[in-house]
Amino acid sequence: MNQNYITKSDNKEKPLVTVCIATCNRSNVIEVALKSVIGQKYGHLDVVIVDDFSNDETKELIEKYSGKDNRIRYFRHDRNEGLAAARNTAIFNAKGKYFTFIDDDDQWDPQFVESFADLAERYEERWCFCCGQRFINKKGLTTYIIPEMDGNLIDYIRKGYTPPTSAQFYSTSMLRKVGGYDERIKSGVDHDLWLTLAFNNCYIKSINGCLSFFGSDVAYGRITGDITKRRGEIELSLDIWKEKIVKHEGNEFYSHFVKSYRAYLDVMLFTEALKKRNLLSALKIFIRNDSKKYIISYVANLFLGQLKRYIKSSGKLEVKLNSYLLPYVAKNQ
Repeated sequence: MNQNYITKSDNKEKPLVTVCIATCNRSNVIEVALKSVIGQKYGHLDVVIVDDFSNDETKELIEKYSGKDNRIRYFRHDRNEGLAAARNTAIFNAKGKYFTFIDDDDQWDPQFVESFADLAERYEERWCFCCGQRFINKKGLTTYIIPEMDGNLIDYIRKGYTPPTSAQFYSTSMLRKVGGYDERIKSGVDHDLWLTLAFNNCYIKSINGCLSFFGSDVAYGRITGDITKRRGEIELSLDIWKEKIVKHEGNEFYSHFVKSYRAYLDVMLFTEALKKRNLLSALKIFIRNDSKKYIISYVANLFLGQLKRYIKSSGKLEVKLNSYLLPYVAKNQ
């Protein structure tokens, strides 16, 4: 057995941390995330890989690693159930005191788990945690999602903040108490969990640092498949969220929340069209909806940020953000 994969004895007294990797037909990328996990400085891990009915070589790849590392456990769904269900499989089979996840093409700093585990031990189960995330696209543009959170989670939801993916850390017991993820949600999974936790009086604290590295060439959030399809799925999510948002925050906030989420997706559609150099589609998106001011603001802030943070010595560009997914949701905007 490869000694590099065996849990070190000096980690046995530390709290066990369950790491979830949910995947489906991604055998070409998952190895990067898996190596990032097993290479963590913190060794007391329970690595749960949930295969949401892949038909590629995922099973064989995972078995290659699990044969060398007894911390890795493999679960396979007998039908495709979606990301929320896959993460729930991990939550309700977790052995760890704490729970975190990494998307199957992302990476972590080697001190990711250790930093969170040390912090979480000083707080009770209602506290959730997150860190910053870094994106680097093919043109050298570096984007940092920088969290500044310490307090009631609902206060940050009201401001439109949501966590970067692969940069979150929770008490397993709290996730189980709230029932995990709503498996009806097909898009907006992370935001759904944060809404649930916020409405259960949870708190949030961030680590000042970017310990998570985004594996995609998308600067402002993962576009899972066709953005048009994603918008349709978000509309369903908005309908599902309506009851609990109205119950806790009222109709006025829900209406603003819906408008803001749609504006966010319009911006994504617009920038995706620009990325593909489809100027006609971008123009149609700009003209046909009510999100013009958001698109203008987004583009202006992006380019101003690039100009201000241009690093002449390396020729790279840097953009720093403080909002995560819905920068337009702030209640008083």
